[in-house]
Amino acid sequence: MDNKLKGDLAELIVEHMFRASGIKVFPLGVERRNQNFFEYYMKRKEDTNRKLKFNNGVARAISIPDFVIEDLDGNFELIEVKFRGQIKSEDDLVNFHKDVEESVNFWKCTIILVTNPYPPDNYFTVLRYEEEFCSRQTIPGQKLWGIKREVFTECENLVKCIYT
Repeated sequence: MDNKLKGDLAELIVEHMFRASGIKVFPLGVERRNQNFFEYYMKRKEDTNRKLKFNNGVARAISIPDFVIEDLDGNFELIEVKFRGQIKSEDDLVNFHKDVEESVNFWKCTIILVTNPYPPDNYFTVLRYEEEFCSRQTIPGQKLWGIKREVFTECENLVKCIYT
């Protein structure tokens, strides 16, 4: 299975986890809103082997987080979902932070990292960035957003089936 498909599936699983728990989800990401432009832009980027520059409005549009959610308490939050199959250590997690740093600093979004279990038995890691600090939590350990335990278990089992 290619990484684009894995990423799309991770996004759908997280969206389902929110919706099935009664959390409102409003899709934002350019991949969902304008698929043709996104595919064209990514192809051009690959052809020219250029790194996205975040002082460019188009690059910022490409990096729009996947959703806005409204939790059960009426709080709104920007959410970006990422899949990484190779997070196996703290060093891998540090490298992941570097990969997403520009986008996160601009959008001030929360990242839900879907991965092969790291730490063991943890398929969903929530990374919240506040100024220079990143806090890390797991779902549902902190009862994040009011995600229902049975919905979480269903989604975790789905991730296990797909990615391991």
